[in-house]
Amino acid sequence: MGKEGGLSIKTEGPSVLMETYCMTLLNVFKLLGPSGNSFIIHSKRVSYLSYKLSKALGLTDEDILYVRMAGLVHDIGHMAIDRRILLKSESLTAQEYELMKLHPSKGEELLNSIKELKEIADIVSQHHERIDGAGYPMGLKEKGIKKAARIISIAEAYDSMVSEYSYKKPISKDMAIDELIKCRGSQFDEDVVESFIKIL
Repeated sequence: MGKEGGLSIKTEGPSVLMETYCMTLLNVFKLLGPSGNSFIIHSKRVSYLSYKLSKALGLTDEDILYVRMAGLVHDIGHMAIDRRILLKSESLTAQEYELMKLHPSKGEELLNSIKELKEIADIVSQHHERIDGAGYPMGLKEKGIKKAARIISIAEAYDSMVSEYSYKKPISKDMAIDELIKCRGSQFDEDVVESFIKIL
């Protein structure tokens, strides 16, 4: 353990290993070239927003760590998707969209293969589930969805809305908040949305 400003800082242990693995996986997006940077930036923002929201919701230190790490690698399953689909700038066909929807399961499969990341595998697999059961890949609903996944789902949706991509223009913060409010109780957890709006 090192010390800085009188505070103990972990220099070893499970949390450090988990972060090392997650950052290594995140950098795999660099294989996609310039487009990979968008995935990295988005993932870091989702991780940060999810971290802030977890703290506001009073999660334990361990759960906050899991949320932050799962936020970093929530999209890692995209690396298993055909690049012609993943990097397509036009709208996806229905068949292509179905293939894209495999990324949470692919991410879970990868994380489950790494002992240090097994704890966050199911969080990643659930980040596109919806409160009303209309999400994917398993159609989970309400409390059947891990709270960590409900947190990441909101942070991920918000960042996607306010960010610019080759296939879409960003919308304003206020418009994104309005969309989250509109989708409370159907796509998103109502209480988590309320807390999220307060931390923005």
